[in-house]
Amino acid sequence: MLLPTLLPDPPVATPEVLSLLFEPSPALHALIASAISTSTPSLALAGRAHPALHALISTPTSISPSPAEFLTYADLIEWTTSQILSLRRDDPRLLEILASHPRLGEKKVDSEVSRKEQASLSGGDKEDEGVRLSALNKRYEETFPGLRFVVFVNSRSRDEVMADMVARIERGDIELEKVEAITAMRDIALDRAAKFTVAL
Repeated sequence: MLLPTLLPDPPVATPEVLSLLFEPSPALHALIASAISTSTPSLALAGRAHPALHALISTPTSISPSPAEFLTYADLIEWTTSQILSLRRDDPRLLEILASHPRLGEKKVDSEVSRKEQASLSGGDKEDEGVRLSALNKRYEETFPGLRFVVFVNSRSRDEVMADMVARIERGDIELEKVEAITAMRDIALDRAAKFTVAL
């Protein structure tokens, strides 16, 4: 699939746009379609989530508009993030959404955007690091069943990314991992939107 030069203007939460920003995820598409149809975005977690989730959604950037008020892609991304945060932490849809990102360093990545983002983590003369990254992916997923390591690479080196992964594995807090993954998905989406729009 060829990448678009620009995202649609004004911002729209179609499956195609959501897939480009957040990776293809039927669970996310269904969640957003339902939220838009009811037009009642909710940030209330009412004690159901890890305290770090409350801290994340209480930041000014997480105060999101209704679907009819998307003036920018930053609005759309923040609102979509709020919908993911509104899921119960044991909701299987949350794990499905978080697992939509490809594994870091994976040789076969369907998403062209992800392939470009991970370019610094694969191939070339770094085969040994690729093997280490694969082993860390396995260890991570054994430590946090149902999750996949998600991080905003942002031109960081393999060593930096792997050090982050080890630290998170050793921390061993699955609820904080969900927070880390949701935050990374938001940051990745914002970065992608900046690449495919004139302005956020």
